[in-house]
Amino acid sequence: SSADFVLYVLIVAGCYVLFQQTDLFHTSTSSYAYLNDHIADYYDYNNSILPGWDLYLPLVYILFAIWNIPLKVFGLMHDPAVDGITLSIPELAWTKLLIVVFYFATAYVLFLIARSLSGQPQKAKYIAVIFATSPIAIFGAFLFGQYDIIGVFFTMVGFYFYSKRDYFKFSLFFSLAISLKMFPLVIFLPLLLLVEKRILHLLKYGSIALAATAFQVALYYHNVSFRSDFFSVASGRISFLAELNLSPVNSSPYLIILLTMICIYAYIKEVDLDAEQYRTAINLSLLSYAVLFSTVFWHPQWLLMIVPFFALSYLFLRDVWKSYLIDIAGMLAFIYITVNQWENNVDVAMLSHGLLRSLFTYIPLSTRQIFLPQFTYIFMGVFFVYLFLPLLIQWFHSAERHGQSNGGELYTSNSYLRARFYVGLAIFVIPALFCALAPKEVARRLDPTAYMIPGLAVQPVDAQVGDINRNSSVQQSFIAEQDRLSIINLRLGTWDRVNQCAATLSLLDDRQNVVAERELDCASIVDNAPYSFDFEPIEESKGKLFYLEIRSNGTTRNSITAWKSSNDVYPSGELYKNGEEETGDLSIALFYEG
Repeated sequence: SSADFVLYVLIVAGCYVLFQQTDLFHTSTSSYAYLNDHIADYYDYNNSILPGWDLYLPLVYILFAIWNIPLKVFGLMHDPAVDGITLSIPELAWTKLLIVVFYFATAYVLFLIARSLSGQPQKAKYIAVIFATSPIAIFGAFLFGQYDIIGVFFTMVGFYFYSKRDYFKFSLFFSLAISLKMFPLVIFLPLLLLVEKRILHLLKYGSIALAATAFQVALYYHNVSFRSDFFSVASGRISFLAELNLSPVNSSPYLIILLTMICIYAYIKEVDLDAEQYRTAINLSLLSYAVLFSTVFWHPQWLLMIVPFFALSYLFLRDVWKSYLIDIAGMLAFIYITVNQWENNVDVAMLSHGLLRSLFTYIPLSTRQIFLPQFTYIFMGVFFVYLFLPLLIQWFHSAERHGQSNGGELYTSNSYLRARFYVGLAIFVIPALFCALAPKEVARRLDPTAYMIPGLAVQPVDAQVGDINRNSSVQQSFIAEQDRLSIINLRLGTWDRVNQCAATLSLLDDRQNVVAERELDCASIVDNAPYSFDFEPIEESKGKLFYLEIRSNGTTRNSITAWKSSNDVYPSGELYKNGEEETGDLSIALFYEG
């Protein structure tokens, strides 16, 4: 309806304006070198001003350079050598528009594919809408502002020609996609093996698929900076094929084994040139990407690649309203994992880099404080299952599995489609805005340091002070940098047990007089977690010497400890145990009332 369309435009426009991750800054700024006539020496020039960031082949930067020509014409390009990578508001508004163009172009290509496969324009329209309203896809394109959508576009154009049985153009567009990022190679091989069994033809189409990559590598191979950045032999940051093996244990063979099995299945699978072939092709693509993202340490923007195949799978699903609700669960798991693994990067921090960044110069809370990290592994399991659900749903519906169903009536489930869109985006947007705009009194219920000025932070945590019990105490001296000292964060340990004792935290002045004190139950201490010792602000604390003291009435096997550095890292303070000076410094962080 018109109301739905207007609300959709307003919401995605709000995402476009409010949020942005900084990866786009790197790539767009790097492309300016082409517009400044650094073509042959592109990588050398950028390496001199933006060292080690140009990890892609030139096609990525050429596309951005072409798009950024208006910025050059109107004098809106900043100087990376002087101002670094940060895009100004006009630069970001224009550059991010490129992502939007490719996003909706991809939705249109999906419409063409679905119409070609189903012969039903109305159903094809809904497939495009399912992609365009996907919360994970919108997160990647409009909130994250990630340019992986360009590779997704070329991949889906290639798949469109695949559905038309034009395997030359299929290979050609996949060649462009693979040169942007290697991931489409994961689905190209099974797709090709499904329809082509002749070795010479496999070699021909495979060569076409790798041609764009080979050409670009050959073009700049003479360039030392290109070899260093792209292959990263010297820096060791990422290898040419590392994107195919990013599991926590890099020697793990499971990804290669599973992908090889998928390719073998595709090669021996006999299919007719009918709808069943393309259903198999979509499912193989889904399976290949699901295997990839369930065995590697994926980055949030990469999930854009699987979303078009999720959308196409709706052609074969019954009870699609259930799938819409499953997408909401998938989005929740996706966000839960993302904000915990990329804290202060792919979370509420993206507000500080968006078009309205001037309104978010201070963000009091981290999204991680709402999506509690101790439950992350549960949601990893949920997301792992979600990746395979379209396949599992088809498997468990025998009628669908034998081709007796043409899928669900997509257009009868508009209320669930709306819920998927609104609720899915609200899972991230509402907590992010809350974290950015929470009043002081509310924010401090979640984080006592909210709206505080951070000061001294003794970060190294590689040793412990030993037992703190009735026979021992620990003191750390420090000098306050500001007035109104109000919180001291420290990291306590329990020796991985529940201790039945009482501990006392005391703040002493330079004459060992108690300024503030806190009693705590040792059983309530979370092992190795930060603890906030808060007290009334000390008005004139700047430049004064204080002591943080930790005592306990515990015994040898019923006591706590505290973390420290193994070396002296804070010259202005000393660590004492039982009055004797010790090597190292207690791990503390100071905060001042703002």
